[in-house]
Amino acid sequence: MKLAKAPTRTSIEFAIKAGISTIAALGLARWIGLSSPYWAGVSAVVATAGSIGASISASITRILATVIALLIAVGVVLLPVNGLIVAGLTVTVTLIVMSSLRLDAGARLAGASTLLLTAIPQGDPLSTAIGRGLNVPLGCIVAVAIGAVVFPHRAVNTLRIGLTEDLIGVFRLSCDALDQWLDSTVDPNLEDRLHALLGDVRKRDATYTEATYEPGGIGGRSDSLSLALELTKRTSRVTRSLVIVATRGHTDSAQRLLEPEFRGVIQALHDAISDIDFSLWSDTPALAQRIHSKLRPAIDAMDAGFRQLRERQATAPFSDRDVEHLLHAMWCIHAFNESFADQGLEAN
Repeated sequence: MKLAKAPTRTSIEFAIKAGISTIAALGLARWIGLSSPYWAGVSAVVATAGSIGASISASITRILATVIALLIAVGVVLLPVNGLIVAGLTVTVTLIVMSSLRLDAGARLAGASTLLLTAIPQGDPLSTAIGRGLNVPLGCIVAVAIGAVVFPHRAVNTLRIGLTEDLIGVFRLSCDALDQWLDSTVDPNLEDRLHALLGDVRKRDATYTEATYEPGGIGGRSDSLSLALELTKRTSRVTRSLVIVATRGHTDSAQRLLEPEFRGVIQALHDAISDIDFSLWSDTPALAQRIHSKLRPAIDAMDAGFRQLRERQATAPFSDRDVEHLLHAMWCIHAFNESFADQGLEAN
C-alpha cells in the first residue's frame, strides 16, 4: 500500500487558490485594521472550493455558523459563571443548535469559536467577537472573489458534463448486462462498473446544490437539470436490476427464446446514446422524448415476441428461475423506457 501519491491537477489548483486567498484575506484584514486578522485567512481557506458554487455555499455556511456561535458564546461569557465545564457545555449547546439548523458543515468550526471565547479569558469578549465576526465574512468574500478569477470552475458545467457521463454509462452498462445474459458469460467487471456508476450518480446531488448558488448558473434551467438528475437516478436503479439478472442468470437459457428481440433492444439503446450530449440538458423533456421514440419500436417488438411465446406455451419447458429472470429483464427494459416516457410528457 502506497503511503503517498502524486498530487492531482484538482488538488494543485485548490492549493494555489487557497494560498492566494489566504494572502489576500490576511493582507486586506491588516490593511483595514481588524483585530485577529488570521481569522480572515482561516476563513479564506475554509471557503476555498473546487467550484464557484461550492465556494459560495461554504462561505454562507461558514458565516452563519460563526454568527450563531459568537452570539451563543457572548451570551455565556456575560453570565456570572465560567470555567471548563461551562465552556464544554457551551460547545455542546452550539453543536446541537448547528444540527437543528442543518448547518452540520459548519458545526465543528462553530464549536471552536465558542470554545475560544468561553475557555480563554477575554478582556473584552464583545470586541473580540465583533473582530472575528468581521474577519470571517471578509475571508469568505475574498475566497469567492479569488475563485471566480483563478481556475474559475462552475458547478453547473460540471453537473451537465457529469449527468451526460452518467446517462451514457447507464446505457452502456445496460447493453453490456443484456449482452452478458444472452451470451451466458460472466464479466467480473460488471458489478465494479455498477458500483462506480452508482457512486457517481450520488455525487451529482451535491453538485446540483452547489450550482444553485452560482449567479446566473442554473437560472431557468433549474427544472430541466433537476429532471435530468432524477432521470439518471431512475435509470441507474433499473440498470442495477439488469446487472443482477446478468450475474445471477448466467446459466439461464430461456432468454434465447427472445434473443432477436433483446438484440433489437440492445441496438436501440446503442443508437440512443448518440442523442445524449451535455449541451442538451437545457431541455431535458425534449431529449427524453427523442430517446423514448427510439426505444419504443424495439420494446413493442419484444412484447409481440413474448405474446407469441405465451400462445405457443414456449416457456413451459424452462425452470421457474429461468422464466423469472426473463420476465424481470423485460420489466427492467420497460421501466428503463418509462423513465424517458414520463420525462418526455413534460415536453408536451
